[in-house]
Amino acid sequence: MYKAIHQIPILDFSDHLFSDLNNLNIDEYKQLEIDPVLLKAVEKGLENGDFFQVFGTEIPIKLPSARQASLDLFSHSSQVLEEAHGHPELFRQRGYSPFGGEKAVGAEEVDLHRQFWMSGHLAESHLGAVEDRQYDVADQDPNTLSPNFGSSVRSILHEAIHVARILLRCFETLYQFEAGELIAKTMGADTVIRTLYYQSPALNTILAGEHDDINLITVLAGDMWGLEVLINDEFYPVLIRPDCVLVNLGEMLNQIHGCEHLGRIRHRVVARPGIHNPRIQFATFVHLLRDTRLLNDVRCGDWFAQRIQEITTK
Repeated sequence: MYKAIHQIPILDFSDHLFSDLNNLNIDEYKQLEIDPVLLKAVEKGLENGDFFQVFGTEIPIKLPSARQASLDLFSHSSQVLEEAHGHPELFRQRGYSPFGGEKAVGAEEVDLHRQFWMSGHLAESHLGAVEDRQYDVADQDPNTLSPNFGSSVRSILHEAIHVARILLRCFETLYQFEAGELIAKTMGADTVIRTLYYQSPALNTILAGEHDDINLITVLAGDMWGLEVLINDEFYPVLIRPDCVLVNLGEMLNQIHGCEHLGRIRHRVVARPGIHNPRIQFATFVHLLRDTRLLNDVRCGDWFAQRIQEITTK
């Protein structure tokens, strides 16, 4: 018997999203006034956990085309994808990663039922330092394998980054940061989107082991069934409205002075009945610039490199 659904609070971002997401600059975020109702909803939601549903984005209407393009991509054999687009020398931070290619931070086992494709945020790469752009040379859209994949996935990526920045703008207000202070640390950072493709074995199989997210903020869209969060040492399933995306806070956020209490709710993915087979998700991992100073004056780049090594499999 399934446990009761854990309720994830809903945030309405419809009045805070920009119509043109191209070439946004920090001044536009500094000048963005957050509605007090939204601010209160974020503050109240943080009392119960670090997951939110976000309504008001165009991501849900972009999912069908992105899903079809992903099906086209992963219809090719893992051997074809790995030979042409695998980058183990880059810790699989770009291109294709095979089944068993990664072990999430804190998880006991590798994820044997998941493969994924990693795309980067090239639209802002000119803003970051060379270190933040180090994987761009390997970040090529697989147009010969799936012509619409790159454009559809990057469209979701751009929307998701903006969602994360609106939430950061809320945190800036709640925790007495200067307007735009946290957001500026994400402009030009090596933010990425993973297209996750899960095989569907027997029900109750662990598809992605219990883990924390190591990034700043995750924006998740696509097939949500089977996602469970750890509350008081027990896992509870979550139910996400189809017109919303799921946002959760990662470990990188609580490495920032003033945000130490945020992030790091453990979660996993379990095989459950769903509408689609296979299960496809689009996870945007928003990061800080690698030269950002974290707690104890640790460079974000050094901290993150250690975390990436922890999830890499041989």
